Amino acid sequence: MFLSIGVVLILHPLVGGIPHALGLTGTVQYTTVEVQPESNQFVFSGPDRAAFRAEEALGGTGALHIDCYPNGLSEQCALESQLTEQNVTVQREPQGWRGYTYHEQFYKKVTAEENETIELGLEPVTPHAVLSNMSVPADKWPQPIQTAVQTGNVTVTEEPSFTGVVLSQNGSYYMVVSMGPFDSHEPPQGLAATVSTILGVLSIQYGRRQSLK
Repeated sequence: MFLSIGVVLILHPLVGGIPHALGLTGTVQYTTVEVQPESNQFVFSGPDRAAFRAEEALGGTGALHIDCYPNGLSEQCALESQLTEQNVTVQREPQGWRGYTYHEQFYKKVTAEENETIELGLEPVTPHAVLSNMSVPADKWPQPIQTAVQTGNVTVTEEPSFTGVVLSQNGSYYMVVSMGPFDSHEPPQGLAATVSTILGVLSIQYGRRQSLK
């Protein structure tokens, strides 16, 4: 019996904990942040940690995100920034060349065909236009997202659709971001894993000694 318990305790942190292994992952809290377009940037209104996560989540690729936002420190963004001064001609359109990007101001990625080649460029746009065109309207929100926007936060057991993207309702814009597990009384993961492993080893050693008697 002790051998079995020891194995379980050692494997416990490797599978994310016993609750995770059994599918009992607890609840996660999501918080709403309001996004306001100002000048050449966005202003995020909400708890500091939630506002930081919202700004971080907005950067990325795809129709619901903004390339190179907010800092654009990657090599790809450095190359792309050259298009703010002059268009470039290529043989084929790069994969994912759609949507918006950020280089000290917001731009829309545009293309034009010319003499069997494609011209890539960046067209300046306002922050309000970006939010308006990339946001998800309220009639598409699932119930947890509606609750989060109405009350400021929501606690759920599964991640709802449209978290970490811009949402629009009556001319206002929001983002709903994860704040992590709701239960703040759990021990730190590193400490829990260490304790679990030590107890597992001790249990296996004790079980072996008992089996030799």
